[in-house]
Amino acid sequence: QLEPGGVRVCVSDNGRGMPETVRQALLRLEGETASSQSTGLGTRNVFKRLQLFFGRKDLIQIDSAPDQGTIITLHLPADGREEAGGNVPTINRR
Repeated sequence: QLEPGGVRVCVSDNGRGMPETVRQALLRLEGETASSQSTGLGTRNVFKRLQLFFGRKDLIQIDSAPDQGTIITLHLPADGREEAGGNVPTINRR
């Protein structure tokens, strides 16, 4: 969905959801939580690449609760970073 200054992408499911500790770990780009529950290595890598590429940390919002599903919202700015070179070296843009 278009929004002022960019695009908003929402991905949702109606699954088990996630506890607050896992949600916070994903947003902080941390590894395993104290309970040894996986926090999604692939998800963290995507979030980190988006932050590096756009040079911002406010791109991701996660709304989730146990047994209520999860909604991940990405706020992608339309500022032409890729054309301007961005902060990510060309070798890491694959």
